[in-house]
Amino acid sequence: NEIPISPLDVLDIVPPPTGNDFFPASFDQGLAVIRNTNQVMAIAYGSSRVGTSKGGFFPDGLNGTIHTITA
Repeated sequence: NEIPISPLDVLDIVPPPTGNDFFPASFDQGLAVIRNTNQVMAIAYGSSRVGTSKGGFFPDGLNGTIHTITA
């Protein structure tokens, strides 16, 4: 059985259903794509709205100095 997967944002690369096809990656960093802080928080919070500081995986927000989506 396959589970349908959709991208989280325009940068996301959805893996092929077989898992055996070529999957582009930055081998020197081990990352499929590079995201800035706001893009990472938008995924974690489930919203890309400027000013968002909690929600999604962090319903009470983050406790660091960077915790609000700014752009």
